[in-house]
Amino acid sequence: MLDPPLSASSAIHADFSIALRDGLYRLGRVMSQVEDLDKLLLTIIRECRRLLDCEAASVALYNKENDDLSFSVAAGGDEEGIVRWRIAMGQGIAGLVAQTRESMLSNDPRHDSRWFGQVDNSSGYVTRNLAAVPMIRGGELIGVLEVLNRSGEDGFSDNDLILLQIFGDQAAMALDIHRLIQAKAENERLATFALALADIGHTIKNILMRLEFPVQLIDRAQQRQDWKLLDGAWQPMKRATSDIASLVMDMLTYSKEREPEIEPADVVAIAREILDMARTGAADKGIALQFDCASDQLVWPLDEKSLKAALQNLVGNAIEAIEEHGGSKVVVSIELGKIEGELRIAVADDGPGIPVEIQRRIFDPFFSTKRSKGTGLGLANAKKAVEEHGGRITLDSEPGKGATFSLWFPKRG
Repeated sequence: MLDPPLSASSAIHADFSIALRDGLYRLGRVMSQVEDLDKLLLTIIRECRRLLDCEAASVALYNKENDDLSFSVAAGGDEEGIVRWRIAMGQGIAGLVAQTRESMLSNDPRHDSRWFGQVDNSSGYVTRNLAAVPMIRGGELIGVLEVLNRSGEDGFSDNDLILLQIFGDQAAMALDIHRLIQAKAENERLATFALALADIGHTIKNILMRLEFPVQLIDRAQQRQDWKLLDGAWQPMKRATSDIASLVMDMLTYSKEREPEIEPADVVAIAREILDMARTGAADKGIALQFDCASDQLVWPLDEKSLKAALQNLVGNAIEAIEEHGGSKVVVSIELGKIEGELRIAVADDGPGIPVEIQRRIFDPFFSTKRSKGTGLGLANAKKAVEEHGGRITLDSEPGKGATFSLWFPKRG
């Protein structure tokens, strides 16, 4: 890094200090974009141009595998966008900066033997002056930060190079943090995928085991021409195939990103429909289904299909929990939230409640306490559906006091 010229006037030092202060302030904006690489690169470019008052800037990321530089982002003038080209290490000023890990500037690049003019030739851009600094983090080369065409006639100064290097060091930190976040996310994704495969395999295995006995009965029924026996075998086979279909649909729903189809919908009518569908089965188990809403009609903008699927899952889970662990009723309630413009739809049961250790994981994909009966995607899909609306799902439960799942929907246009 270059030292400020000792002969600089106090006015220049003051301008330098102001520029440095502004640059450090803008670095906060850079650091806030570390999760999205394109946004991060565009922010680095934008703030770098403002800091040094120049027409254009670029970030060249080092590719260790190919030992070259990829100019992933370039921005200049009134337009900002992603442009990509590659150069070899040592090619042009940026390549030399990467190779030597030393800052460089050129205020007359067309007469500078280090300059690589192919980009200007292909793009029609005219480079009058440029400065470039290496971005290094932990001794590892991250890339090169380059600025072009300083406003005014004087070109870039040594002080400009100092500012650019300070900014480049922080940009390197942000890019390295992005890399670490991506590596962590990838490791977590692979770990989750491995667990998911094991859970899916276990679920399918259980379903197939349930099919073995009906298949034997069907073979026996065909041999004996016993159609009554065949009918008895066909019913459990239908249930097993239905479970496989549900597993596939749950997986597709969870894996597919979608924009909810927001339309005005009567949430009271939807809730009543879901309860009516479950009422006969619940009554056979001695479970009462109740509905609580102050209005006979409440129209809200949301995706009706998503809401139905989420409510069906929550009501079904509540009935199963009561059947297995005790309780007597499930209550679906609808109310406007305390926050203006928010709708709350709750499904509560008076069962035994949910243990704290299970509550921590209950919305995780492929997590299930139902063993062979569940896919572990029902609540994950309910959470995904409400979050696609910009809302949230919450759980309130204490041992012996039942459980309440609440879907919170903001009001959208």
